Amino acid sequence: KRAYSIIYYGTVRNREKFPSLTIRPYIQAFDYKIKDYSNDYIYFQIKAIRDAGIDQFTLWGMNFKDLELTKDSVPTSVILRER
Repeated sequence: KRAYSIIYYGTVRNREKFPSLTIRPYIQAFDYKIKDYSNDYIYFQIKAIRDAGIDQFTLWGMNFKDLELTKDSVPTSVILRER
């Protein structure tokens, strides 16, 4: 998926370019200009961040009334640690 590639390679490049900084990518959590927007779209972004070695991110959204992000919508390997 395109979302995975953009997030993954952008995160890897930033980690290489700025190794001493904390990288916290933004995830697009709304459907603006996205034809196939769904929980899968968010899932692939989170997976890309995890695969790039980052354990934090920020959800970027216009509003969250339609967003349902649950443990079922992301794989176990990308779920944030529970506090």
